[in-house]
Amino acid sequence: MRKLYKRIMTVCLSLALALSMAVPAMAAEVEPLAILDVPTDTKVHITSKAYPSAYLNVENSATTVQANDPVSVWHNTGDDSQRWYIETVNKDNRWYRVGCFNHTDLTLNITNTAATQSDCTVYPWHSNATSDYVIKIVDESGSVIVSNTFGFVLPDYVKCMSASGADDGNDVYWRAPDGSQSQLWDITRG
Repeated sequence: MRKLYKRIMTVCLSLALALSMAVPAMAAEVEPLAILDVPTDTKVHITSKAYPSAYLNVENSATTVQANDPVSVWHNTGDDSQRWYIETVNKDNRWYRVGCFNHTDLTLNITNTAATQSDCTVYPWHSNATSDYVIKIVDESGSVIVSNTFGFVLPDYVKCMSASGADDGNDVYWRAPDGSQSQLWDITRG
C-alpha cells in the first residue's frame, strides 16, 4: 500500500509540474484583448466627434453620386449619400478605401494636395493616384478593448479629414493635424 501511495504522489507531482510549465507557454499564445473595430465590407455611418449630429455626406443634386461631388456634413436624412463602405487596402498598415455605399468605386479624395486646406470630394479610386484616396484610419479612443473614435489620415500628405462645422452643408477638408475634435470621427454600422 505504501508503494502505491508513493507512485500516486509521484504521478500527481509530475502532472502538477508539467501543468505549471505549460500554463505560461499557453498564455503566451493568447492574443491581448485589443479590438480595434473598423467595420469593413459593410454599410457604415461616419459622424463628427466634435459635432455628433453631423453625418459625413456627399452633396449632389443628381439622382446618383458622381465624381467630384463635394463631401460635407449634414443631419441624418437616412439617405444613401450618408452611408459609406470601408474596404481594407493593407491591414498591417491600417490603410483603407472609404467609398460611397451605393457607388463604391467613388472614394474619399483630396483635390489639391499642395493646399493648406483642401476640399474633400469623391472620385473613382481606379482613375486616381493611390496617395489621394488611401486613408489610414487611426484609433484615437485610447481604449484597448473597443474603439469607435478614429482619425482619417492621408499618410502621404499627413493631412486629416476635418469637419468645418455642425451646420448642414459645412464642408469637410483635408488639413494638417491640429489635435481638435473636428478631426475625430465615429464609425457605426448602419
